[in-house]
Amino acid sequence: MKQIYTFILLFALATTSNFTLLAQELEGQQDVEINSANKDLSITIGVYNNTLYILNAKENEKVDIMNMLGENILSYIIKSQEERIQLNLKKGFYIVKINDKVQRIVIK
Repeated sequence: MKQIYTFILLFALATTSNFTLLAQELEGQQDVEINSANKDLSITIGVYNNTLYILNAKENEKVDIMNMLGENILSYIIKSQEERIQLNLKKGFYIVKINDKVQRIVIK
């Protein structure tokens, strides 16, 4: 089932030119978590191997990473549209907030 999910995810990412870099990096990987609960396509958030991938965010926007209790764990300022942030977090669920976009991520 994960392979089918990964294939669909990679196909969807590859069809959009902005996501080509992320799709190439994640190609062949099975434990990819990209939550699309928010339909805002301007900012895309994904995580793989304790690395947070952020696409289409504006420069100088603030990224807050919080635990499920809402406690701020890490803050980061975005420097480019395609950003990679090494998290070094324990396994579990976390919340990523960029401006008004809030998304749950899973560290496996």
